[in-house]
Amino acid sequence: MSRDVFLDLESDPFVGEHGLEYLFGYVFKDVHGAFVYEGDWAFTRVDEKRAIEKFVEVCGNRHRRAAKGLGRRRHPNSCLNQPYPLRACQW
Repeated sequence: MSRDVFLDLESDPFVGEHGLEYLFGYVFKDVHGAFVYEGDWAFTRVDEKRAIEKFVEVCGNRHRRAAKGLGRRRHPNSCLNQPYPLRACQW
């Protein structure tokens, strides 16, 4: 669990033709074991794209640290936890 990321997406399916994922919230533990919450708001498609890119970068950085022996080898079952199915993003 110390390397897991818990993701919560809030969306409005009635914005435009395809809806909008307007809040990307995620929680993870930092290198000191403290919980960190990141919440990125999106009011436009550009904001939505930036928020998901930031989230992917955070996950990528965690994976790279783990690959250097700082976590993944000690936590081989770490994963992304998201409580419901993701829909395809419209970028």
